[in-house]
Amino acid sequence: MTQCSGVTGHFLDMSGSPTLTLVAAFGRALRARRRSRGLSQEQLSLESGVQRNFISLIETGQNQPTIWTLFRLAIALNVPASVLVADTEALLSPTSVGKPDGAA
Repeated sequence: MTQCSGVTGHFLDMSGSPTLTLVAAFGRALRARRRSRGLSQEQLSLESGVQRNFISLIETGQNQPTIWTLFRLAIALNVPASVLVADTEALLSPTSVGKPDGAA
């Protein structure tokens, strides 16, 4: 079974090997959406009202957004917040999302 060692912990694949962290996966999803719109971090910052350095920290998996920031970024990217979440889930093993440690 795929398990999660915590919200910021690594998800484990079927062999027990660590995969992306949830925070890192969200960062990758955000970066991909930003780049697909042809925006720099600075441009996304101006459109969303989120500091450019904070966007950088999110994209590199060093920080995580609040729900408020998630929605501001989504609006600036012209996508529903659920799309950013779905993009993140697609980067993770679908059976691991939302399961606590040890859950089957």
